[in-house]
Amino acid sequence: MTYKVEVQPDGPYWSIWVPAIRRATQAKRLKDVDAMAKDLIYVMTDEKDPAIDVEMELPAEVAEARQLKEEAEKADAKARESQTSVIKKLHRSGMPYRTSAPSSVSATSGHNSSPPPRH
Repeated sequence: MTYKVEVQPDGPYWSIWVPAIRRATQAKRLKDVDAMAKDLIYVMTDEKDPAIDVEMELPAEVAEARQLKEEAEKADAKARESQTSVIKKLHRSGMPYRTSAPSSVSATSGHNSSPPPRH
């Protein structure tokens, strides 16, 4: 079963309202809202299904920020996969790993590397 959960900032906490059971709780961190809502639902309903779902309704600006962060993380992962694929392909064609990575990123660490060599 899926329960809608209304989430609002409330001072240093997140206020969690579950309309289906007409009860509220709170969480210190946004990442804890799901677990706190499920705990409340289990306690107040004697729900036995461990697979209940919580659908969070967040303030618009919070929801947008979370969505943008997820999209950025997916784009970053896709870029890393693409870069790794290209570097491996170049290496198979004889180019050393050291020179096949983009100049601002190390092929092995993903961190900024030393400046590109001067020609």
